[in-house]
Amino acid sequence: MSQSPQRAGPLAKLEKGAVGSKWSKKWVVVDARSVAYFATDKPPKPGEAPRKKFELGDLTLRTQPSEVSAQAGKKANVAFQLLERSS
Repeated sequence: MSQSPQRAGPLAKLEKGAVGSKWSKKWVVVDARSVAYFATDKPPKPGEAPRKKFELGDLTLRTQPSEVSAQAGKKANVAFQLLERSS
């Protein structure tokens, strides 16, 4: 059985902490069924498990032009969030 096509590369992720929010680059892999991100912005080593993996059917895409775009700065031309759906 063949594997579904993938897209992979570094992506900025907004991380919220006790002191505030910051953008951190993460390596992201998206295929027909899921999206996964890794701890750093470098390609993972063979067999390395992602930090988190979500099934696309469990996510909702929501645009948020105000807060996310303002924090991303002039380089961002699209702002969005992937939210895990509540059961």
